[in-house]
Amino acid sequence: RTKAGSGGGGGGGGGPSLALALSSAELGILSQLRSLRGSVAAAPSDADGGEESEEPFGALVSERCLVALAKARPSDMEGLAVVAGAEAPRLRGVDGSGAAVLALLASGSSRLQLELDSFSEEQHAVRLARRLREARARRALRDDVPPYAVVGDAQLGLIARLRPANEQELLALAGMPRTTVQRHGEMLLGCVATYCSQHGMPLGRPSAEAAP
Repeated sequence: RTKAGSGGGGGGGGGPSLALALSSAELGILSQLRSLRGSVAAAPSDADGGEESEEPFGALVSERCLVALAKARPSDMEGLAVVAGAEAPRLRGVDGSGAAVLALLASGSSRLQLELDSFSEEQHAVRLARRLREARARRALRDDVPPYAVVGDAQLGLIARLRPANEQELLALAGMPRTTVQRHGEMLLGCVATYCSQHGMPLGRPSAEAAP
């Protein structure tokens, strides 16, 4: 369930060249997303009463974002936000929540026999970092300490990218204090193992970011 090079949203167009990286089935999903964008862009705005409305999906969601969605096919709101990046708020312009985009991705993927949540390594790292931050916050609350006293942001990012499988690999990460591994290693490794199990991913990822 991991793909290389499935970048997030953001950026401008570049349509046809971006779509070259898609399979024929993924191009089918992209076509449906384009149709949705076109239908929303053509619909009249319901904004009134002096309140500012969400920026229109059809006018502002880029081709780059649609290609990223067709490649990764997120199944939930968190995945949608990770894949769309800075363009995620614009997706709410469809129905106020982004649910219409998720429904399209789910139905299209089922019909075309594509897996959902086919994230790139980078997208998985963002999602895992969120899980780790949540676990860190719970531990910090329990111990009545600031979150950085549990594990620093830089080390948390390394854990999310490299997915250590044991305390030795955790300790080998650059800048990882031995006391952090002793006090919180089980919690951190458990978070990584759970995420990897849920997404069918292997533990460990070769990189030069481990300490020598």
